[in-house]
Amino acid sequence: IPCRDGVAWTRAIADGEDYELCFTASGDVPEHVGGVAVTAIGRVVTLSEDGAGVVVRDGDTVWNAQDQGWQHES
Repeated sequence: IPCRDGVAWTRAIADGEDYELCFTASGDVPEHVGGVAVTAIGRVVTLSEDGAGVVVRDGDTVWNAQDQGWQHES
């Protein structure tokens, strides 16, 4: 997960000040889109039969990231 120097990925996925555009792609992921570098950070897989989830694998450790992220006030 791309992040600023000295920032842990756990902070990067929950911070509301800096952002990266996140998207899914089928097939090969392009190296650039509109002149902007693209970093592949994961893949979409079926984890269980009871619905979707979001996890982050860091080496051998799997973190539940379902409730991470930033919610803007409306």
